Amino acid sequence: MKQFIFFNLLMASFLSCKETPKTPVKVPASTPVVTSKDTLIGMKGCDNAKFDGKMFTYPSAKVVVKANPNEEAGESIEVNGVAITSKVGSAYHFNGVYKNFLFIDDGTGTNGRHLGIWDIQAKKIIFETPYEGELTLVGGKVGFLTPIDLTKVKLSKPIACPNKAKWEKEDLSIGYGVPHQYDLAKLTDAVAGDIVCFAMQ
Repeated sequence: MKQFIFFNLLMASFLSCKETPKTPVKVPASTPVVTSKDTLIGMKGCDNAKFDGKMFTYPSAKVVVKANPNEEAGESIEVNGVAITSKVGSAYHFNGVYKNFLFIDDGTGTNGRHLGIWDIQAKKIIFETPYEGELTLVGGKVGFLTPIDLTKVKLSKPIACPNKAKWEKEDLSIGYGVPHQYDLAKLTDAVAGDIVCFAMQ
């Protein structure tokens, strides 16, 4: 039953990346969805993939994603027959492929997530970091917000947080982070902006 539910969730995520047709087409739940055209899976900016119901096929990789056994959170991910492993967490979620890199989104909640970048040729994780907010991929650079503890940071001026009052009324906490970009060509991480605030559940 778990595999059946996972397959339906995977299909729903996969189909949501495609443009919604004017007339919805109903596909029986028991029928694998096979794509003859390249389709985006993962975060915006990733390479397109073909999916045959079992495997995502890219120019650089063949990726198989399965539900973890024993009711564990996340997914097991294999790329070109190699199982992905990481030192941080185990609730992996496949988040797309870009050229020689596969992205892992690790976590079980809205906040406190981790980004992992897997080098397909080297067969290893080359970068991991906690992040908040939405991941971006533009011009070969992965953008993310690195959370920080303000009590350990010396500030020259107060940090503007326009939505702070609104979030607090909604019983949300306020977190702070620094924008970063990881350059996939240079394999370097760099600060990309000033400290900003974000909502936390």
